Amino acid sequence: MSSLKDKLSSMVDSFTDLLHITGDGIQKIIKENKQFLDSELEALEESEEGIQTLKEYALNETPSLKKAVESLATLFSKIMAERSKRIDGLRYKFITPLEELLVVKEKKSEELKEAEKAKKNLEKARKSLQKEKSKPEEKKKPEKLQAAEQAYQQAERNYNKEESEAGVAKVTFNKERIRVFKDILSNIVNIEETYHKNILDEIPDLKAKINAITEEEAEEELTESKEVKDQPAEKTESESQ
Repeated sequence: MSSLKDKLSSMVDSFTDLLHITGDGIQKIIKENKQFLDSELEALEESEEGIQTLKEYALNETPSLKKAVESLATLFSKIMAERSKRIDGLRYKFITPLEELLVVKEKKSEELKEAEKAKKNLEKARKSLQKEKSKPEEKKKPEKLQAAEQAYQQAERNYNKEESEAGVAKVTFNKERIRVFKDILSNIVNIEETYHKNILDEIPDLKAKINAITEEEAEEELTESKEVKDQPAEKTESESQ
C-alpha cells in the first residue's frame, strides 16, 4: 500500500491531464482559425466591387494603359479565385482534421472513466482495509479482515489493469495527435505553395503590359482630337445652294 500515493498520480491522471490540455488547445485553434477564414471569405465578397471599378476605368484609358489595368483586374480576379480555393482547402485539410481529433479525444475521455472508477474503488478498498486493521485486537474479526484484504487486492488488480491500458492509450493518442498535426502542417504548406504559385504565374503578363505603357499615346490622342476638331464641318444642303 506504500505505493498507493504514487499510483494515484499515475498514468491515468497524466493521460487525463493530457486530454484536457490537448482538448482546450485544439478548441481554441479551431475557434480562432474559423474566425480568420470567415473574415477572409468576407474580404473576398467585398473585393468584387473593386475589380469592377478597375474594368470600368480601363474603358476610358489609352490603349496600352487600358491593357495594363485590365490585366491588373484579371490578376485580382485570379487572386480571388485562388483565395477561395485556399479557404476551402484550409477548412477541409486544417479545421476538419482537428475536429476529428477532438472526437477521438472525447472517446478517450469516456474510456478513462473506467480507470477513474477503478481508482476510486481502490481508494475505498484501502480505507476499508485500514479500518479493519486499525481495530483493537479484541474487536478484529479474521473473516472481515480477510474479506477487506481480498477486496483491496482485487481493486488493486483492476486498477493496475486500467492503468496499463491507459498507458497504452496515451502512447497511441500521442502518436495519432502528432501524425494529425504533421499532416495538417504539410497540407498548409502545400495549400500556400499552390496559392502563391498560381498567382505568381499571372505576374509576367501584367509586367509585360506595364512595360508596354507609353506616355506618347497621350500626345497621339491629343493630335487625333485636334485633327478631328480642325476638320471643316460638312455643309448642309441649304448652304450648298
